[in-house]
Amino acid sequence: MTHDMPTTSHFQLFDDQTKAVESGKEYFLKLANPSLKNDALSFEYFPILHGTAEREPPIVTLEFIDGITYLKYDNEFLYITTANDNGGFREVGLKGDIPKKHERLRLVTSEEDNTFLISVWDQNLVGYLEWIKCAYAAFWFGQFEVGTKLILSPV
Repeated sequence: MTHDMPTTSHFQLFDDQTKAVESGKEYFLKLANPSLKNDALSFEYFPILHGTAEREPPIVTLEFIDGITYLKYDNEFLYITTANDNGGFREVGLKGDIPKKHERLRLVTSEEDNTFLISVWDQNLVGYLEWIKCAYAAFWFGQFEVGTKLILSPV
């Protein structure tokens, strides 16, 4: 499945209760269809988005700046890290400043259940959560058939 680049930055996200997402309001960032009952996303222990088990999902806010929707965690912007020279993967990290264009997340809305995917802003790379061991999963980007669907839930 290919996710075409959006033609506009204006779109509307909805939470898991079908209400329009608001700027500055707190939401849990959840996996839409966790494979296990207690699967969760986290920034705990690492400044990189990852999957874990039996943790409360991170609380995020959205900020709308110049028609672009940014996700924030603990007052820092979520952004896409640059792949390193050692073949490292691009991941979702945290930074204090507004991400530059090549670091922006692209939120790709889904037609089902108010879910969305995280993608690289200017590339067709979709975020995917892959379990490495039973209590840790890495979230990185690639040209996958299906990305990991996320959903926002009011705190």
